[in-house]
Amino acid sequence: MAGTWFAVELVHHRYDSKLPRGDSVVHTCPVVYLSLDHDGSDRRGEKTGIRLIWSEDVGTLNYYFNVDLDSRPGFWISSGAQNGNSSYGTNPYGQHGTLAMPTMNKQYRQFAGTVEVTKVVGSHMVLTFCMPGQQLFSVVLAREKSLPPNELRGVNSLLERKGLTRVSTRQACRNGADRWRLALESMLIVVFCIVFSKVHRT
Repeated sequence: MAGTWFAVELVHHRYDSKLPRGDSVVHTCPVVYLSLDHDGSDRRGEKTGIRLIWSEDVGTLNYYFNVDLDSRPGFWISSGAQNGNSSYGTNPYGQHGTLAMPTMNKQYRQFAGTVEVTKVVGSHMVLTFCMPGQQLFSVVLAREKSLPPNELRGVNSLLERKGLTRVSTRQACRNGADRWRLALESMLIVVFCIVFSKVHRT
């Protein structure tokens, strides 16, 4: 779970008048770094901290979570305010920011709540952020700058089965997604040519 990830999609599950509904694309590709902070462990080594660093062109935000690795490893509790730097000058989060930075959300708010690891496999992970009464959204992280369309559909189906409604979706790292589309189109063209060639010979 630790290491470098790319935030390819952010899904809001709660209606917010400050956010547009439906799907939209942001022209950025946030990089997320996850690491275990063993300095936060207790004497028995059961508890530790997870540091999440969200980085975009406009700046960086640092999140810190407490987690009990023995009993609830997939349930993180935020600890302290987020801090970081931004090219937006005196306001470190700009005037139009989400989970972390302006390009991924409108009206950034300090996050104080819990994070559930909704899904984690080798190629991708889904984190659901909950701030009671205020925020509820999921972030799809991928090891590469894109996920195959079928895997993204699987993630969205999982969220729906968990009762997490898709109110609005922000897609990032679209250049990587375009490469998947071009690769699929190229493969279909090759298959078509092979089939056409065989039919023509007969």
